[in-house]
Formats: sequence, structure tokens, C-alpha cells
Amino acid sequence: ALPIWKFIDWSNDNQNVLLEHLYDGKSEYILFDTNDPTKSLNLNTTFNINPTELTLANKQNNSFFALDSSGQLTQYTIGNSPVPIEEHVLAYNTYSTNTVLYATDNGAPAGKVFVKLYNGSSTYLIRSLPISSTYLLDMTTYSGTPYVAVGSNTDNRVYVYQDPVTQISNNPGQLPSPVWVMHVPNPNYLSFSQNAQYIITESDYTYGVYDILNQIGYSYNNPTLPLESPQANVSWMDGNRIT
Repeated sequence: ALPIWKFIDWSNDNQNVLLEHLYDGKSEYILFDTNDPTKSLNLNTTFNINPTELTLANKQNNSFFALDSSGQLTQYTIGNSPVPIEEHVLAYNTYSTNTVLYATDNGAPAGKVFVKLYNGSSTYLIRSLPISSTYLLDMTTYSGTPYVAVGSNTDNRVYVYQDPVTQISNNPGQLPSPVWVMHVPNPNYLSFSQNAQYIITESDYTYGVYDILNQIGYSYNNPTLPLESPQANVSWMDGNRIT
């Protein structure tokens, strides 16, 4: 089979691009320097790792989050020692330089996983979810306030939290309370809009939307307009419209 190159992300210097190189049943992650290809880095060999998933930290060109086949999630920064974050991680999403939202079965009761938020110095338990094949995790900041959304395809819900870390800090020992719950059967996609005002979750032709500014949710169900292949999910056209 011919080698395959997959685009992952551009760094914020608009010069380096993160690529995944698939070849001979193996994969490696390359930080490609578009101005000077000789300065490109093979991140697998640079850090002596073999990740199943790797993402830029806040689109920086020198810091990365990597998940290996055992579920170990680690942050790597060029010139610094690796920072282990969690074991048995099943899915994760990052925001800013060192904030990670992730699902793990490490220490969770049978049939459950924990969703936790790591902010570079502390780890906070957001909620537990049933074990699933798909975990939906996203976070953003709207008008200076952090928002976190979590869900799974077997729970049929997506929970939206307003500043959960402050909630936990103000009420030690208690889980944060969601500001909204979107009810969608078997949700498989979750995304904040470009202006962060809206968040959408979907399953086939069923959609749930939460409007942060107006604190109201919407549900849409249109079986006459299913997504057409190869479109796997809706996407944001801009801050207010989906396509």
C-alpha cells in the first residue's frame, strides 16, 4: 500500500504543520516546517514515543499531548521533561496550553468511566459516564467564562457546565452541576461554534443545540434530510450557522 499523509493541525506560527504519516501498517507524527523542511521533526523519534494520537498544545510548535496504546496521556515539550497526566485514558480534548479534558476508567467503578479536567496543576472530577464506544468532550471560553461539555453515545445526553472548576472549588467534595443537558439518542459529534456562543451535538438527523448567551436549548429532528456520504457530521459555517 502507498504511504498516506494525514493533516492534523497547523501551529500558530503558520509555518509548521502537524502531519500523521501512515506506512507499512505503522504510523508516525511529523512536525513539518514549510519554510525549511530540513528543520522538520519526527516527533516519534524526537521523544522516543509511539503514540496512537498526538495533538498540538494550544497550536504551539514545541509542545504536544500524546496518547499511547496503553492509554497513558502525557504532555511533551521540547527541552523539558515529559509531564504524565493520566493512565487508561480512553479519549481526550485539549484547550489552551495545558488544559485537558479526558475520559478514563482508572479508578472508576465497574461499567463507568470518569471525566476529569486537568489544568496544568490540579485535576478535577467532572462526572462519571457509562462505558461507551464514543466519548464526546469539548471546552471553550465565552465572554471570559469557561464552558465544558461532556457526553457519551450510550448515555444519550450531553452535559454542559459553566465554569466547573470554580463550582468544585466553592463546594469541595461535590460534583459540578450542569447548566444544561442536551438529550440526543446515541450522540456521535460535539462542537462549539467559532464564536463559542453555541454548542451542537448530533446523531444522524437529530440535533441538540445550546445557546450560551441566551441560556436556551433547541432540539431538531428531520428524518427527511439525513447527512449524505461522505459527510460524517455537520460542521460550523461560521459563529451562528451550520452546514
